[in-house]
Formats: sequence, structure tokens, C-alpha cells
Amino acid sequence: MSDRMYINGKVFTGRCEEVFVTSFAVSGGSFSWTGGELDPTGRPVNQPVPGRRVEVIDLQGATVLPGLIDAHQHPTFVASFASGTCLLPPSVSDIDGIVSALRGDPARLADDQQPPDAQGMPWVLGWGYDESGLAERRQLTRYDLDRVSQRQPVFVRRSDAHSGSCNSVALRLAGITEHTPDPPGASFGRDKHGQPNGILTEIAAVEAVLAAAPPASPEVLVDALVRAGQHYSEMGLVAVGDMVSTIVENPLGLVRKAQDRGLAQRVNLYLGWDAICGNPPQLAESDRTGRVRIAGVKIFLDGTMSNRTAWVSRPFRGSRNEFGSRMASDDELRAALGYARANRIQLAVHAMGDAALSAVIDVLGDEEPWLGDIASVRVEHATLLTEDLTRRFAQARMDFAVVSHSIFYFAEYAAYAANLTTRQLLDAYPLARLYAGVAMAALSSDAPCTAWFDSDNVFRSVQAAVERRSSTGETLGFDQAITVPQALLLYTSRAARCAPFGGLGEIAAGRPADFVVLDSDVFTVPPGDLAKVRVAQTYIAGECVYDRRASSGQPGQ
Repeated sequence: MSDRMYINGKVFTGRCEEVFVTSFAVSGGSFSWTGGELDPTGRPVNQPVPGRRVEVIDLQGATVLPGLIDAHQHPTFVASFASGTCLLPPSVSDIDGIVSALRGDPARLADDQQPPDAQGMPWVLGWGYDESGLAERRQLTRYDLDRVSQRQPVFVRRSDAHSGSCNSVALRLAGITEHTPDPPGASFGRDKHGQPNGILTEIAAVEAVLAAAPPASPEVLVDALVRAGQHYSEMGLVAVGDMVSTIVENPLGLVRKAQDRGLAQRVNLYLGWDAICGNPPQLAESDRTGRVRIAGVKIFLDGTMSNRTAWVSRPFRGSRNEFGSRMASDDELRAALGYARANRIQLAVHAMGDAALSAVIDVLGDEEPWLGDIASVRVEHATLLTEDLTRRFAQARMDFAVVSHSIFYFAEYAAYAANLTTRQLLDAYPLARLYAGVAMAALSSDAPCTAWFDSDNVFRSVQAAVERRSSTGETLGFDQAITVPQALLLYTSRAARCAPFGGLGEIAAGRPADFVVLDSDVFTVPPGDLAKVRVAQTYIAGECVYDRRASSGQPGQ
């Protein structure tokens, strides 16, 4: 790999909101120099040249960013459902559309090919539906999915990935009847006669059904992970956090095998505490180091806003006693923290409601951190982040990182407006408060667990953060809008402090040479066009892993 110098660009370094340079050099997979810093008028302050001969590449004015980090993603979930049918908006708009899409799924057998015994038959899988975006404004039931097949099992994950729906065959294979008790923190929906109606609320109910489904083969999962990596490169993502990778068996081995076959991204894997708490594995140094590593353990403290299972301090809209669900006790939180500390990994806590966020601080806030420069405890989603909670996170003895979103409000506003009171809506995803009040903070997509087709398009998240408008045009508290540079910092250098991402996030000497070249200037396009910005090239360790202009002779060739 030859040394290269890139000149004549508009290079956002990720150091802070204002620092841009025109040039940088790459040597041995790392940045070796930056120069041509711009003054406030946009003119170069200096233009030094490294002392040795290098290949010079003219960026021709292109905008360059540090490689983008999606701190909260689900690649192993994507892999496990890779053969399923996508039901994200705007591809479907009603239940008839979902039924039609699932009837066209490759796993569905023709009616005359379906044997009477469903045991061993392939499952018809779908994912991504959101009832708030459907014309009927209701969840799918077994009666809807029985229209897909009355002999094959059918299962569909809701967009939040916490809940889902299945048909009568899947219920039968899972052994769920009118006598089956609800799992802790979850429920099986029932019709007016007390019979299961196929609605599965929260993770334990979903897992009770999926336990009857045959797992995807390791080979299929690895192939899907490699394809996911190619997609990430197209999106400009150089690193992702895989939250709850234990959705598949041996996630570390699978993702490392995908790495051997071309997955270029750094991947931080988080073990699900519910999956391992009975027999938690002791991690070796080799498990928690490398480009693919076990970085943490994740515990769920509450559910989601869109299905009213997040744990809130004031009741949801239209109710006097509906406060959501608490899904882990203080002792369980402490046990998960003890495991994380003993194994020198992070603890990630799913906490959306303000009551859940307060409990995180109450239980963990005075604990001693153990991971040095990065956060020991990550708080995932942090939806109702009040001013008081923001202050308490910042002042706690524990090093907290807060990972939140702009895409949720954009994609799922109808559900939030139906479930949250006016006060709660004002406190939902307060990005300006997060940016100003929490040093270790990130924006993320939670893809594919968001009800939008390109939720991991960083520039759609940036647009949502800047405009504070939903996909249907509602204004979402503009006082909590942030600027384009601020949003990008939450996907680069600020995000890099939220987890062990190996020095990513800045274009600076000594850092890994992960960067993206854009097809337009994200800092000057109209706010309404930010989601149209595309990545032209993605570089990881100085090597181009994606180039959409390979045949056009554009900058970076």
C-alpha cells in the first residue's frame, strides 16, 4: 500500500464543529498528516507538504468526513432475517399489502405443495411492519397471517424488534394455547374468547415462538453478514455496534468468519444478558480484542414507546395507570454490571422511559468506572431525557455514554403522538440537550429496528436532527434541533468515545485512515435535501472498500 496525499478537499476533521482542512496524508493504514486548515472565510491557513514523495490525489473540492460510526445496529439480526420479506414503510401501507408481500416470499410453498404436517416446513418470515403506518392502525393477528398460509408457520417482527405477530400454525408449533401463561415482562395477545390471537408483545413472547423455528445455517448467516458489510460500506459506515448479538449462536465466530470473507467494518458485539445470565461465559483477551470483538453485555430495563412498554414516570396518554414495564430488577442490573466489570467490557442498558433512565442512575451512578477513556456504561435509546436526568448523567461518578436517535421520531411520530402526553413529547429525543449536556453521546439508527426503509442512511438521520420534522411533516420541538456539524460529530468523534472503536472518529495524525468522500457538500445543501447526500467512496485503513464512481474518473481514483 503506497503512501498517499489527498489535496484540494473540504475535509471535516471531526475534532470539533469548526475545524476543516484541505489536505491529509495516509501511510500504512493511518493518517500521517493533515494540513491546509481553513480560516472562518474558507481560505487555507497553511499548506505544508510532507517531507517524502507520495502519490497525490486531487479531491477536486469534494467533501470528506471521518468514517461514520453507527454505535447501535443489529447486523446479526439482519443476517438471521436475511431471507425474510421487508415490510418497512413506505413499501407497505395496509394489511392486505403485508399479506400479499408475504404470499410472495420465496419460503412460502405453493398451496398444492404444502404437506398437512407443518413440522419441519420452512417458516415464512417478515420484518419491519408498524401498525401506526398502516391504514387499519392495528397490529397483525393470526387471523391476518392465516391468510398467508394455514399450513406453513408465519412470523413477522414488528419494526421495534421487541414484538411481533404469528399465524395459527406457528402458535401450535410453539405450544402456545389459552392455558399458556404470559412470560415475565411480556404477553401473548388474546381474543375475546381468551384464545391466543397471534400478537406477541415484548421479547420473551417473541422468543417463545421463534424457539420452534429452525435456525438459519451458519453458512447462510455468514453470507448475509458479508452482504451487510457491503451495504455498510455503501452507507459510509466503517464501524457498527451489534446490540444483542446472541440472537444467533456463536456470534463472535460467525462475524469473524464473515470478516475473513470480506466484511471490512469494525464490529463490537454485545451479549444479551438474558441469554447468558444462567451461565455467563468468562471472556479471554482474544474475545475482546481485534476488529471484531465482544465489547459488552446488554440488559433490557424497559420496553418501547411505540407499544407503550417503556417505563415512564407519568402515565401514557389516555391512561391513569399505564406506566409501561420494568424488565430488570436492581439486583439484575448490579449482576450484569459485575459481569461486565469482571470481564473488562461495557454494560449497555436499554432504557427509553424517564423512570428507566432514573433507575439506571440510581443503581449505577455511584459505581466506579473501569474502562478508562471510554464509557463503562452505555444507555441505549434514552428517549425521555429530561433536563434533570441530563444533569445527573453528567455529574455521576460512573462514566455514562448516552446513545440516542433522530430517526425514531422521524419514522414513528404517529405512534409517539398517540402514546405520549404533550409534556412527554417535548422531552422525547432532545438532541440539543443531549449534545450540550453529555460528553460521551452518539446518534445511531438501531437498524433495522426502525420503521423506515433506509434508517441507516446517516444523512437521513442528520436531516431529521436538523429539521426536527417527521416523515409526514409534523414539527418535533425545533428548540431541540442541532446543526449539521453537531449531528456529524455524534456519528464520528463523539460516537467513538461511546465504545471501543479503535481510535476512529477523527481525521488526525496517528488515527486509522477510515474516511468517506461525499458526492455533494453536506454542509451547504438545503436542509430538506440532506437525506439525498450520498457516499461516493468509503475508505477503511486507507483502502477503498466502496466506490460508486469507479468508472467515471472522479476524485479518489
